[in-house]
Amino acid sequence: MVIDHGRVIAGGTAAELKAQIGGARLEVTLSEADTAASVALAPFAAGPVRVSHDGRRLRAPVHRARGLATAVVRALDSAGVTVDDVDVHQPSLDDVFFALTGHPTDGLGAAAEPGGSEAALEVAHR
Repeated sequence: MVIDHGRVIAGGTAAELKAQIGGARLEVTLSEADTAASVALAPFAAGPVRVSHDGRRLRAPVHRARGLATAVVRALDSAGVTVDDVDVHQPSLDDVFFALTGHPTDGLGAAAEPGGSEAALEVAHR
């Protein structure tokens, strides 16, 4: 369960809490900006593909799939896009806490906040 300021704001297993805030996110770093990259990533995205101001870094929410990173690299290669790095990030419990409360925690357990209040993330094992 997630407790913020002494109040339970969400409950469930770690997997349930992570699913509640969304799935994985894809982060791709290109060797150089290439507009073809967004088009190549679109079939894998579960939302908008966001491009950094320099055009080299792209982010998108994605659904977990076996071999996702391999498929992404192949799609970008087929589009003639040169890639420096591909990361698929699964949401962490810290991501869950931040999404639900709007503020970070120092890790699992209690986290002291300014003003002396406490926030906690407890994972229920079911």
